[in-house]
Amino acid sequence: METLDNVKPGDQLLVTSNRGPDTIVRVEKVNPKTVTTTSGARYRKDTGRLVGAGTWDAISAQPATPDDAARVVAQVRRRRLLRELRSLATADPSGYSDEQLRAAVEALTGGK
Repeated sequence: METLDNVKPGDQLLVTSNRGPDTIVRVEKVNPKTVTTTSGARYRKDTGRLVGAGTWDAISAQPATPDDAARVVAQVRRRRLLRELRSLATADPSGYSDEQLRAAVEALTGGK
């Protein structure tokens, strides 16, 4: 794991957690021992671990690469699409026209 010794305000950090998806945050302030993000979280510079995290919480930050940022953006888009699809699945389609129903079935089945 990389340390946060060389980050400066405005840099992006990749935050990983055992409790949720990875996120990208921006550095707001750098102190001698900690780094504060724009969300208010503080991370230890020497380990990257979240200050105040419990023993079971594996929340840490490291400098984000362009690949990290692209991966997180793709994950966020995928979660949003899944949420939208799930909301469509629970919607009542009885008010749709025949053409709308046909288009929805074709889109979901690949035109089969």
